[in-house]
Amino acid sequence: MSSSPECCPDSCAKPVKGFAPVPVLRNELLRELWASGLRVTESWHKALSTIPHHAHRRATVTLLLDGSFRESYPSRRDIECEAPAIHVRPPGAPHTDRLGALGAHNVVLELDDARFDSVRRHSSLFDEVRSVEQHDVVATVRRIQREILIDDASTALARGAGHGAARQRGPCDGSGFVA
Repeated sequence: MSSSPECCPDSCAKPVKGFAPVPVLRNELLRELWASGLRVTESWHKALSTIPHHAHRRATVTLLLDGSFRESYPSRRDIECEAPAIHVRPPGAPHTDRLGALGAHNVVLELDDARFDSVRRHSSLFDEVRSVEQHDVVATVRRIQREILIDDASTALARGAGHGAARQRGPCDGSGFVA
């Protein structure tokens, strides 16, 4: 992770003028960690709620683990996501979220500027908002979910030396899984 203030964990968690943090409602955050240019958050959004019009400063990859949401954009058609799915959003894309009847349980990867620039050099992934709900995605999302929830010796390696521990909120059964 870069040593610039822009990439430090605290700057990722704080709102930037004109942009909303991930998650927008801090009380919906279950856990977060920082690893090699990524901020990883797990959150649970209340059923049938709406997150008003907002944008995130950084590019995001949302792994929708359970539930559903509809995301509305001013200049394109709405996107509906039903778990399991992967939803990709370029930085600064304004949108409104409407959660489904079961709410939404997701893990969001936020890319710092250096990581985003690296991906952009080799991929068109963040050229537009996109959502993937293919059969192959199911197994991948579930594997990522299991791996993120495990806090073992390899977790420290994945985070990189000196990047801090994961912060967890909410009830936990001691296995690393939020109850």
